[in-house]
Amino acid sequence: MTETAHQKMRRMRAEQGLCIACGKPNDAKTKRCTSCREKHNAPLRAKRAERAASGLCIACGMPTDTKSIRCSSCRSEQNALKRARHAERVVSGLCILCGGPNDTDTQRCSTCGDKFNASQRAMRAELEASGICISCGGPNDTKTQRCSSCRSRLNASARKMREERVASGICTSCGSTPARHGKLMCESCARAAAARARKARNRAV
Repeated sequence: MTETAHQKMRRMRAEQGLCIACGKPNDAKTKRCTSCREKHNAPLRAKRAERAASGLCIACGMPTDTKSIRCSSCRSEQNALKRARHAERVVSGLCILCGGPNDTDTQRCSTCGDKFNASQRAMRAELEASGICISCGGPNDTKTQRCSSCRSRLNASARKMREERVASGICTSCGSTPARHGKLMCESCARAAAARARKARNRAV
């Protein structure tokens, strides 16, 4: 496909470490600088919030047939894209979130890891305090963080995926690279799991 003048300009700016929108030095790990990213995302967030409030899929705008903010079709498409991007970045040794160089033994760089963990803790604490399932956002009928329906579905899905990966000889964690000989995880995921365990032990002290 022939590259348009606009596409060429955006590509050249990205290669030079400039914001693809305004052409100024990029102060973020994304293709747009902080200011342009905010301008770009603000109307998108408003549209998604409006659709979610109306019971519509935030992606396609059609009535959602799931408990989540996306319909089943859009969820499947999004999950497939995430899995492919995740696998590609893991193999390349990049942060799975920002796509930049990874300076840790986990799958996220230190900056993205801290931001991700903080946001997840805050969101889960808020939902749990309100008696809401952290997965589907519906009423929670258990004493755990997830409702009985989400727990059953999550456990069944995890068991099936794990069995399939073990049978295929691939890492049970990332599902993208071969597992170590006689082990269940690849070298990268094993290091990440060990790092998480060390952090958990340190927090418990």
